[in-house]
Amino acid sequence: MVAGGRLSLRRVPCLSGCKFPGNIALGASAKTKIRLNQLEPADADDLVVLAERYAASLTGEVPENEWPDCLKGRLAAVIRPRL
Repeated sequence: MVAGGRLSLRRVPCLSGCKFPGNIALGASAKTKIRLNQLEPADADDLVVLAERYAASLTGEVPENEWPDCLKGRLAAVIRPRL
């Protein structure tokens, strides 16, 4: 758990044949899921910042201008919830 217990982290294997290592996904029930790639251990603190903003968003949509600079351009996928 991080960020005061609001976020939980889970390590899972990539089942999609990921082309680029260092993938992470942010997801929650009824929210848009965001997947990023080409991440490195040095990005961890900025990922926590983005995860906190994601958790605070009602929809999971975090405008890219609110992302930490080092994560911009690393968006791999946006998966919107089914209605």
